Amino acid sequence: MALNSLSTAPNVASRPVMDQHGKEIGKAQAVQTDASGKPSAMSLRTPDGSTIVLGAAAVSFDGRVLVADSQEPQIAALAQTKTAAN
Repeated sequence: MALNSLSTAPNVASRPVMDQHGKEIGKAQAVQTDASGKPSAMSLRTPDGSTIVLGAAAVSFDGRVLVADSQEPQIAALAQTKTAAN
């Protein structure tokens, strides 16, 4: 279920964030909310220490696992960086 479809922001701090291929791409930091308290964005810290902010529609959450949409430019860039480094 996309984060933006939830009525309140879940506590996701320090949960692993996966890409759509099941690879961990970082750890969740926080969920930002809109004026009505619904999730609007999520920030995550990547292994290299940078912070990425994704729109809540681009992140799925089933109560346990966070999955970022691999089509988001920030996530696609992470995959390219890892491929180039290997």
